[in-house]
Amino acid sequence: MASSDSSFCTLVMVAKFPTPGKSKTRLAQGVGAEQAASFASACLCDLLDRFAGEHFRQCTGDCSCCRRVLYYAPAERKGEFVELLGMLGPETSSRWHLQEMQGHSRSGMKAGEGSDLGGFLAQALVTNGADSPVMFIGTDCVTIPTAILLEAQGAAASGTAYLCPATDGGYVLLALPTAATERVFEGVVWSTSGTCQSQHEAIAREGIAVTYGPTLRDVDEEEDLRALREELDREQEKQQLCPRVSKFLNQH
Repeated sequence: MASSDSSFCTLVMVAKFPTPGKSKTRLAQGVGAEQAASFASACLCDLLDRFAGEHFRQCTGDCSCCRRVLYYAPAERKGEFVELLGMLGPETSSRWHLQEMQGHSRSGMKAGEGSDLGGFLAQALVTNGADSPVMFIGTDCVTIPTAILLEAQGAAASGTAYLCPATDGGYVLLALPTAATERVFEGVVWSTSGTCQSQHEAIAREGIAVTYGPTLRDVDEEEDLRALREELDREQEKQQLCPRVSKFLNQH
């Protein structure tokens, strides 16, 4: 049961199981399907560790003030998600609650298929946002600063939505206050350069103010991977945020 304290939030990480040929398909065009899936797995594990770990708990002040949900697809890979969390150790696995991606897309796709996320995110909001703000993140921006999540949490607790745009026109973080309903995902155009703007407009139609965080780069294509490598070389302290991704880049 979620706390009614205004400082409480739910962090929902949206993730598909890393699978060659289905994960990071645009990146795979440049690096190959196996390597793209390996990179996706490294990103997922690094983010699961980081946002369950001591650093995040120290920043939030109290590990009990943030419920963590791994909103996963496809349903038949649940056992492998359980195994993955187990491999990360009890410190991480005990912090995350597995929740199967449910709902439907406008195109009729099942969870884990296609890129029309609106129906699935709407269901996650209904399930998790009844009495606390909800923050959504994906796994494409492994260096997202912890401070950004804390800023987003504060905005949502005060009744304001928070969007962190991506350089390609999408977004890497969305925080929604308790006033938000599933209608905030109606009319959002997914996987285009206008995704973030259409998300803003959908939220604004519900009378909720929106504030923005910094624009960050996610990794969808080989060019993005090169940019991430350069970022980690330039700001080596960030390598501590994503040790598996750093190792992957050093090896490839």
